Amino acid sequence: MKKKDGSSASGMDQIKKKSKGKKMVKWIILAVVLLVIAFGVYSCQNAAKKAMDVLQNMQAKAVVTTRPLIKSVAATGKIVSLSRKSVATELTSDVDVTDVFVEVGDFVEAGDKLVAFDTTDIEEALADAQSALKRTQSTNGISISDSRRRLTDSERDKDYYLTNEAQSLADAQKNYKDTVEKYDDLDDDVDDAEDDRDDAKKAYDQLVAQLAAAQKELEAAQTVSGNDAGIVAKAAAAYNDLKTKTDAARKVYEDKEQAYKSLKAELQTMRDQEEVKKSKDALDEEQRKYDKLVADQDSAISSAKSGLSQAQLGTDTTSQQRTIEAYEKQLRSGIVTAPVSGMVTSVNVEKGEKYNPASGAIAMIQDVSAFEIEAEIGQYDISDITVGQKVLIKTDATGDEELEGTVIKVSPVATTKAAGTNSDVTYTVRIEINTPNDRLRLDMTASLSIIVTEHENALTVPYNAIQRDEDGNHFVEIPTADGINTEKKYVQVVMESNYYTEIAPGDLEEGTEVILNNSSEELVDFFEGGFF
Repeated sequence: MKKKDGSSASGMDQIKKKSKGKKMVKWIILAVVLLVIAFGVYSCQNAAKKAMDVLQNMQAKAVVTTRPLIKSVAATGKIVSLSRKSVATELTSDVDVTDVFVEVGDFVEAGDKLVAFDTTDIEEALADAQSALKRTQSTNGISISDSRRRLTDSERDKDYYLTNEAQSLADAQKNYKDTVEKYDDLDDDVDDAEDDRDDAKKAYDQLVAQLAAAQKELEAAQTVSGNDAGIVAKAAAAYNDLKTKTDAARKVYEDKEQAYKSLKAELQTMRDQEEVKKSKDALDEEQRKYDKLVADQDSAISSAKSGLSQAQLGTDTTSQQRTIEAYEKQLRSGIVTAPVSGMVTSVNVEKGEKYNPASGAIAMIQDVSAFEIEAEIGQYDISDITVGQKVLIKTDATGDEELEGTVIKVSPVATTKAAGTNSDVTYTVRIEINTPNDRLRLDMTASLSIIVTEHENALTVPYNAIQRDEDGNHFVEIPTADGINTEKKYVQVVMESNYYTEIAPGDLEEGTEVILNNSSEELVDFFEGGFF
């Protein structure tokens, strides 16, 4: 497969060629050393000097080339199942394993039995809990029945007592009303009798005055007329008529006076005996008795209701029912079944042993029909990894075939490290395998090259042609026309890959030769380090 940066190797082989130039130098060093030894120890210093001069003039070169360039992050991952399920149990205490129905490598369907536990203790505990619940329910039923009966009795007593007391209160109310009406009517009658008496007295007084005048006329007639019988008789008749009327008016007046006095005396008697006040006091007393009776009966009913509520609250068996449900759930957990279909990849219990639920999963079931790759990426590279990036994949099982994949998940948090470890911080990345291959198996190791950036027509030089000056500026060395000296040419680095570095267009022309800066350094260091 042709490499995207222009070389003939695959994307994964870029990493391996990083040190190729250094290896060539080491072979040259070895050849020179052997040559020096051949001349003999007596002349080795002089030969080494000459060899070093020759090699210092041997400058390894490369040319500026336009090629596709890839910046990638290399990593090692593991083949994992696309879907995996850890199998656990709802049991909460140690229990004996009575049967294990599967082995590692078995294929199971969802619902197949995996493991059976001894649930004898749970069955006994469940039976005890159910019996306790029945006893509680029986006791509660009696308590509620008694409380309801007391409430019914209290309500019936209230109706009975209030009916009798209500009649007494009604009688008192009627008596008070009648007394007030009688007093008011009598008071009005006294006023009317007084008016009648006064009118009768006025009529009587008028007749008395007329009678006196008639008497004078009679006496005058008897004196003046010389006892003229006709005149005297007429005056006498007038006098006698007025006398009769006056006597009748006096009788009316006296009767009216007597009636007035009688009514007034009766009214005074009611006042003296305080009949209105007494009837009002009697009414107030009956009202107080009635109100107290109502309050007492309501209190009794309220107390009975409270007793019923307490009895009903006391019948709350929620806790016992939850205990039973928990035992039933654990009992169902006595047979552990497969939650999903797939291959059993681990079984962590054995028949006859005691299983502690806190010890971990019972088994692992994984789907082996589809795989993903899981890799840990260091904190220095993780910021360059995003979902959707292309990945080149190689495994020992697939040989030289380069599979393709895609980043589908990047963990936002670091992978938890064991306490006390000094490992670098890493983040989990999951990769979808886009190239099907039936040679892949769970837990295989995969070499990954995650493509961070890809430039099609990049102007490139080998990575070891780039140098930095004291100010940190990038430059390359270009041979001069004499073939001995070099000149600096400053460039702008656009992107670095595993082997090549992209520089900005216009800094150098394609085909320009550049010096690889580590071509003879190792040899110089080798001799100057005092090998001989």
